[in-house]
Amino acid sequence: MIIEEITRNHKLLHRHRLSQNSITIGRDYNNDIIITVPYICPQHLSLNYDQGSWQLNDNNSINGTIIEKTNAKSINAHQQTINDGDIVILGKRQLQIRFKSHHVADTVTFSSFEYLINFIRNPMTVFASIVLFMLIAANHPYLNQVTATNISQLFVDAVSKTLLLGLWPAVVALASHLTTHEPRILA
Repeated sequence: MIIEEITRNHKLLHRHRLSQNSITIGRDYNNDIIITVPYICPQHLSLNYDQGSWQLNDNNSINGTIIEKTNAKSINAHQQTINDGDIVILGKRQLQIRFKSHHVADTVTFSSFEYLINFIRNPMTVFASIVLFMLIAANHPYLNQVTATNISQLFVDAVSKTLLLGLWPAVVALASHLTTHEPRILA
């Protein structure tokens, strides 16, 4: 059995994979799943596998336990059978029950934009683009001039324009974050 701790918006917090036939959940350190929330009792509930099905038993907890069935009805949990996908509400915490036979969604392929972002994020590509940008920025103002220019003037112009327009890595990082859902924007 797989028990997922989820938020009220059904975002995954923790995933527990358990293989025993009896599971206890609560704040006490002797439980199989320890949830340190003050609204949950030390021995809040237990799950037992009996005659081919899982039974949930609320251990007379103070705030109770509610099961949201997959068909969207809610019932108080005391000696209730649990099905795949049911959500168990303990105080302000929610647990989603998944059996090992639960269907996993198909793998999603990268879009062409995501392949482009991965190519742009490559350190060699970033370094090559910075060098190319500095060369273009340094030589652009002096291409049509007949007078001689010195190297230090080219270098100062290249570095100043690079720093001025150096916000593009932040844009690339933001696009990468939005397309791959990586939390490391600054990286």
